[in-house]
Amino acid sequence: MINNLLQKVLVSTAVGTVIGFSAIIGTVNSAMAALTINSPSVNNKGQTQDISNIVLYLQDNSGTISKVKIDSVSGTKSYDATNFLNKYYPDSQVVAYTVKAGNNKSDMGPGEGDLFVLNQQSTLPKGAANTTYQYSQVSQIQPSAQAPAPTPVVQEPAPTPVVEEPDIQPGRNTYALAEEPPTEKVKVPEPGSIVAIAIFGIGGLVAKKKVSS
Repeated sequence: MINNLLQKVLVSTAVGTVIGFSAIIGTVNSAMAALTINSPSVNNKGQTQDISNIVLYLQDNSGTISKVKIDSVSGTKSYDATNFLNKYYPDSQVVAYTVKAGNNKSDMGPGEGDLFVLNQQSTLPKGAANTTYQYSQVSQIQPSAQAPAPTPVVQEPAPTPVVEEPDIQPGRNTYALAEEPPTEKVKVPEPGSIVAIAIFGIGGLVAKKKVSS
């Protein structure tokens, strides 16, 4: 019986966790979802009429709902408000909006068209808009571009010092590490000169002998 009771408690806890997590995911997705607003009006020829103005009902984190009007819309039957909301109201959620196109109207405020409610639990304010933007200003907003990742800095290794190899002189097996001092050459008399000197010396001796005799 204890096992059955424990099993029921665990199952109830798991189900509650899943439901709570799903609710959180749903709220985040709702706040981050793209919003495209289309003209609701068709003229007597069956053609969709251009949008004149849009009023967004935005709820901030405190629960306060304010009215933001996009006025002087012309030449379009559809407006993607995603970039506008991400730039100016990233922390607010659209709970409703009105679209004026042709002769349609509602009692939400002066000049407002058909009302489209996205959150039925919200109490929507009536009257004039709190803030007004011109369509020419907001229609050119581009998606927020992410900053490029910084280029990694690669530190190059220090250059390897160049060691000059000593020159090897031809015919020798030793390196010329230093200049050798010049060697003085000893002049050796040639053989003919030696003979002449010897004859000259003998001649001198013979002349001395004759003089002495």
